[in-house]
Amino acid sequence: MTMLRRISGCTAFFVALAWTAFAWTGSASADAVSDAFKQIAGDSTISREVILSDLGFNQPMVMDGADSRREIFLPVPAGIPLSEAFLQLDGKYLRADGGRTTVLLSLDGHPVAARSPTDERGVLKIGVGVDGTPRPSGFIRMGVGWSSYHARQTCDEKTIGNSYEIDDQSKLSFRYDGSAVRDLSTAWSALPPAPVVLVSSRKLSPEAYDAAWRLGLALRQTGKHPVIQALPAVGDTIDLRGLNVPSGLASLPVFQALRLGGNYTLRGPAEVGALMLLRSIAVQPDIVVADTALLGQLSSALDALGEQIRASSPAAQAAFTEWRTHGFPLAGKLDADAVQLVTLANRPVIAVAPPATAKAAVLFDALWRSTPIAPAVLVRAANRPQGDSAIISLTALGGAGGSFEVLERGDWTAAFDIGVLGPTGRLPSELVVDVAVAPSPSTTPPVVSVFLNDYLLGARRIDIPDGRRQRISARIPRYAVDARNQLRVSVQRQPVRDGCREEPKPYPAAVLPTSHIRLDMAPAGDDFVGLLPRLADKTELIVPQSYLNDAPASLSRVVEIAYASGVLPERASFTVAAYGPVKPAGTFLALDASIEDIKQRISVEGSRLTLTSSSQTLFDVSGLNKIGVLELASAAGQSGISYRTVGREAPDFKVPLHLSRGDIVLVGSAGSLVEIDSRDPSRSKPASEPEEPTPWYLLSREQMIWLGGAFALLAFVAILGRALRARARRRNASD
Repeated sequence: MTMLRRISGCTAFFVALAWTAFAWTGSASADAVSDAFKQIAGDSTISREVILSDLGFNQPMVMDGADSRREIFLPVPAGIPLSEAFLQLDGKYLRADGGRTTVLLSLDGHPVAARSPTDERGVLKIGVGVDGTPRPSGFIRMGVGWSSYHARQTCDEKTIGNSYEIDDQSKLSFRYDGSAVRDLSTAWSALPPAPVVLVSSRKLSPEAYDAAWRLGLALRQTGKHPVIQALPAVGDTIDLRGLNVPSGLASLPVFQALRLGGNYTLRGPAEVGALMLLRSIAVQPDIVVADTALLGQLSSALDALGEQIRASSPAAQAAFTEWRTHGFPLAGKLDADAVQLVTLANRPVIAVAPPATAKAAVLFDALWRSTPIAPAVLVRAANRPQGDSAIISLTALGGAGGSFEVLERGDWTAAFDIGVLGPTGRLPSELVVDVAVAPSPSTTPPVVSVFLNDYLLGARRIDIPDGRRQRISARIPRYAVDARNQLRVSVQRQPVRDGCREEPKPYPAAVLPTSHIRLDMAPAGDDFVGLLPRLADKTELIVPQSYLNDAPASLSRVVEIAYASGVLPERASFTVAAYGPVKPAGTFLALDASIEDIKQRISVEGSRLTLTSSSQTLFDVSGLNKIGVLELASAAGQSGISYRTVGREAPDFKVPLHLSRGDIVLVGSAGSLVEIDSRDPSRSKPASEPEEPTPWYLLSREQMIWLGGAFALLAFVAILGRALRARARRRNASD
């Protein structure tokens, strides 16, 4: 009996000890979960990398000659302090001609590093820390200078064997505090080069799809490359590489599976909420289409995650509730005109209500972008100014004002879209550039050249560079016009070295505000260029229902083709061809959609593409894939562009498309592959432009002198004739 009492006492002791250990372990686990949530809630740091290739530098930049300089503007969040900012400039050099060669790196005009290689060739990398001071402009100005010098009395600087090549993978990396982004204007400046637009699912409603393509096109027009991402759903396979699960959350079942890494198939909505909590790359939006479907799914995922955490401990539940309150302050529904800055998983995100997307596209255009210095706005109207004038000032096209220094060559640039030039149906027909050039010691006159999309339109030698206005006028041929246009005014000087005794100095030049573009009505379009101004106004975008069933894949295609066609998101309408062929009501852009009574020159049947001209079959090939074809078409008395996919898979556009001469273009992942003019497939006829008389006020000085002489001669003849007639009348009267 005594033995039984002893055994019973020992059992009770060990049971109590085990219960105490279990309670302590549960309490410790609950504290660990609570601490993990607090740590996640307090981390609002965002990491960014700006790679040159993401900014449009698709190939290395070569610097050569005696003195070459480049300036590149690297985007950063406007007015936000940076931390751990580091610039890695990669490149390689050649030094076959010897002499002294130097690479100088500067930031915001201040030299920060220099290298002088001595080998014949090699790799030259420069890595420097970057000052984290806020940049109100939203840019860090990186300057790279290359100098190659020979100490020869003849000043022979033709060192073609000396050069430096900047790698397009050079990058700026930095971190910043996401909580410092407190208004929409700053949030827009903080967008990465490839911002993520989040939609509710792979299959979207027409309203959500309409909103997503307009937002994507607005981002594309500002130089971004948007990525459309659907909120992960149960059954989706996601990539867990790089996902960091804090050890404090490892005890919860929903996080245990996410620690495995690799590809993983989601098994419940709580795991979707866990991905948002951990800021997975699968849920890292910069802009969201805030329709009721997306807001409801976000709420459901967090509710499911909260249920699992509630079973852990009250402390963990309290920490999760606090994180959700501050990390996901989204209401159940946004106002129809709302554009709002929200925080999703400690990241600043721009939430746009679907009905407000067309107006939001203009709100974040260059003209109005700096105005929404508030966390939320209601956009009842936002439009690009439209005038009735046939003359557009170059200052309205984004060209920087003021003077610029020119040593050997200096460029002034401006970019503009066809759709923002003014009245409907007009194309630029004449360019008038007024320049002022300061004198320099050189007796060789400076030369001013004007380019549009790298076509030389006109040039003039400034015989008397005295700082007074000099005018250059040039006709703009249709073949030089694109949906997106780059205007460049180049000023070239001959530097003076005086037998190597003095260093050449730059002298100022300016493109004056009186410079302008003249517009004329475009003739009926029988090529892409002729249709561009009409596509920029009230285009009807038509897509099939299948596009809405796989939105992330099709939206990128819609955005890229609409961008190449010059469509403006605020002026276009949207139609889904869900119940048979569609009859367009105006100028249209149809993508893989069935159009009523459409007249086309190309036949597409699965993977077979057939193109027939008036006299022969030019192309008839089957088995094609990842190819698309764009062509001018007509239907119901309306003109437009039709796009069709050839093969099972559509091309993934990695290079921007360009629509210019011709009426048919085959496209692939590398951009435009083949351009064809069905009226002249062999391209035997040169591009012709009607010669129009130049207005008298645009004539050159020599032309004005000749015109003045002609007027003087005519006046002299008229006066002489009148005098002879008067003399004859007096003689007759005396008789």
